[in-house]
Amino acid sequence: SIDEEPEKKRPRKEKEIEHGDDSSSPIEPIKGESIEMKQRIKQLEEELSKQQKHKIELEKLKQSYKKLEEEKVINYEKNADIIDSLQKQLEEKDAELKGMEDEFIKLEEKNAELRKEASKYQSALGNATNTHLGDEDSIK
Repeated sequence: SIDEEPEKKRPRKEKEIEHGDDSSSPIEPIKGESIEMKQRIKQLEEELSKQQKHKIELEKLKQSYKKLEEEKVINYEKNADIIDSLQKQLEEKDAELKGMEDEFIKLEEKNAELRKEASKYQSALGNATNTHLGDEDSIK
């Protein structure tokens, strides 16, 4: 009959599922997968939390680095200004020293001239004294 044929083609699910054996129950694998999924979700959440902490720490490090770079530029500019100032002072002192060296040379030359002149006067005074003494001796 027509009613019998569809039953032969369609197997009954009740026969396939054996409820007495828990290991073959389709609910158990789902429970196991659910527990595994919960554990995996927990692991992923922990990993995400670590990554967020690392991201925050990295951001702080970037800010610190940026601040240090800005300070480095400021310090570089200050040091450049100090170097320029010291270079200018050095040039001024060098010019002052050169002027003093020139003055020292002039003073040495003047001193040599004065010694020469003093020597002439000393010689003339010596000659005059000798002549004067000689004249007095002859008068007496």
